This record gives sequence, structure tokens and C-alpha cells, in this order.
Amino acid sequence: MIAGHAQIIVELPDAPPCEADVVGEDAITDLAVLRLRDFTGRLTVLPLADSRRVRQGDWVVTVGDPFEFRQTVSAGIVSYVGRHIPEEGTLVTNEYLQVSAPVYPGSSGGPVLDLEGNVIGITRRSLSGSPGISFAVPSKIAKWVLDQME
Repeated sequence: MIAGHAQIIVELPDAPPCEADVVGEDAITDLAVLRLRDFTGRLTVLPLADSRRVRQGDWVVTVGDPFEFRQTVSAGIVSYVGRHIPEEGTLVTNEYLQVSAPVYPGSSGGPVLDLEGNVIGITRRSLSGSPGISFAVPSKIAKWVLDQME
């Protein structure tokens, strides 16, 4: 989470680093909305797809910065739709997408894309010690959480 950080610096490809302010954050989904200060670059908005249409076996692509290797792309399949996983000892009803595309340290928060380039989820974490078992917040949950922060 971002809570408690005195300064947030956002680094994006093809743009100088800039400071950001926290608009809102959600501890359960580990999502946050940031407002960039004095941003001079260009951003491309990826379309948000309806994750309710995602099916087990669908191919997906993930994008992240694992181990600080920038702009890394991985592929896999949706292994399970609607996974409930423990969060701090409590079973959370969050309907995670379980994907086989790896989510290594530094990749959390990256998009999970369908093969048309639509965001169907946001990578959350991998199962500790189990490569190939990763989880993503589905777009329908992410949209609801982010709408609450506006």
C-alpha cells in the first residue's frame, strides 16, 4: 500500500518522473488512485472489459516490471474465475482471477489483458513459493473500488 509514504514518485516510459498525490486507496484489493503533478508526457488509456465474460481457459497477457526489468510481458491462461483467498487470516469474497502468467515482485498492479488488449484485471500477487499461481483483481471489482475513490 501507499499509506504513510511522504513522497510518491511515478516513473513512466517516455516521460520524466513526476510526483503524485494519493486520491484514494483500498487495502483489500491493494488498489490506489494517484493524481500526477505537473505531468508532461502522454498516457494511453486501455479499455476496461467486463470481467464477467472471462472464462476458465481464456488466454491472457500481463504487463509489469518484475525485479525492476521494465515493461515485461508474460502470457498464460485464466486458471480459475472467482477464487476466494485468505487476506490476513480472513477469507475474502473478492472473486479473484487466478492466472498462470507469472506475477513476480514488481509486477503487482499491472494490467491483465485479454487477447484484444482490453483490461480484464489488475495483477495482485502470486502464491508465495508457487510459480504459475497468480491472482488478479477482476475489472468489475476494480471498477467498483475505483469508482468509490472519485
